[in-house]
Amino acid sequence: MVKAIVTAVSSKMGARLMQFVNETDGIELVGAVDAAGSRYVGHDAGEIHHMGFFGVAVSESLRDCIRNSCVVIDFTDKESSLAHLKIAAEFKTSVVMGTMGFMLDEMERIRELTKKTRCVLVPNVSPALFSEMGAGVELIYRSFIRDTFAREAIAAAKWIVKRKNGLYDMQDVLGLK
Repeated sequence: MVKAIVTAVSSKMGARLMQFVNETDGIELVGAVDAAGSRYVGHDAGEIHHMGFFGVAVSESLRDCIRNSCVVIDFTDKESSLAHLKIAAEFKTSVVMGTMGFMLDEMERIRELTKKTRCVLVPNVSPALFSEMGAGVELIYRSFIRDTFAREAIAAAKWIVKRKNGLYDMQDVLGLK
C-alpha cells in the first residue's frame, strides 16, 4: 500500500487529490498539509471539504507527518514545492510535484535534490515560463477540470515509489520514453 501525503489540502486541487487517493486502490492518505496558520490545521482532512471522516489531521508542516509516508503529492507554489522537495529528500520520500514554471536555477536545485530521492514533475499543470537574456517562452496548457491532473498525480504517486532516485516526468510514468 502506497502511503501518501497531500499538500495544500484546503485548496480545490488538494480536495480533488484527497478524494482520488481515498477512492483509488493501492494508495491511502496518511498525511495532509496546509499552510502554516491555516484555520484547518488540526481538523480532519476529509471533513474540511465535507467528504467524511478520513482519520487524518491536517498539519501545518510536512515535517510533522512525513515519517510514515511513501510519497508526497504537492500542488503548491514554486517556493513551497522546493521546500517540500528538500524535506522529502532528507527523509528519502518520493514526491509528485504539480508545480511548474521553475527557472533554470530552480530546476538545477530540483535535479540536485533528486539525487537523494525520486520526483515526478507532472507536466502542463500550470504555466511554464523559461527565460534567458531578456527573452522567454511561455507554455500554457489549460484544463477546466482538475480531475485529469489529479488522476495523473495519483498514477505517478503509485509509480514513483518503486523507482531509483532521480527526476522523472509523465512520459516516464506512462512508459513512453
